[in-house]
Amino acid sequence: MSDPKTLAERRASGSRDRDRRPPAATVAPRHGKPRSPSGLGPPGRAAWRSAWAGGWLTDADRSGIEHLARMVDDRAEIDARIRADGLTLPGSRGQAAPHPLLAARARLDGAIRTALDSYGLSAVGRRRLAIETREPPPSDPGEEFFGAMLDRKRAQRSGIG
Repeated sequence: MSDPKTLAERRASGSRDRDRRPPAATVAPRHGKPRSPSGLGPPGRAAWRSAWAGGWLTDADRSGIEHLARMVDDRAEIDARIRADGLTLPGSRGQAAPHPLLAARARLDGAIRTALDSYGLSAVGRRRLAIETREPPPSDPGEEFFGAMLDRKRAQRSGIG
């Protein structure tokens, strides 16, 4: 029986943690933000600016980012309609029924999340694409709490505290 591969060997062979593979091609990111497409509302324009601020998108990503920005606009319109109508509407027999746009909003949220991940515009997407950002990640209050707790336990074990 052969020895099992170590984690480093699995990563190097690509059999595990495929997200760590080196890129097949290197492309030059676009410098500067292209003009936002016409017809975008304020939420879509904000999404457009935010997407291009990362600095790793290329001109080839333009149509996908435009689609993302339009989905963000659609999401804002759905939210406004749900706020105006309420979460429930009268059903066919007068009973309270969920607003039909709630299901559309859930589907749209999934599509937006997928687009954000695909273009590296979320933490999950950046990790999957191995994109490193210049600024350190925001501190995690839970990590700070548990880190402090572990430090106290270590100090107690060593007789310092």
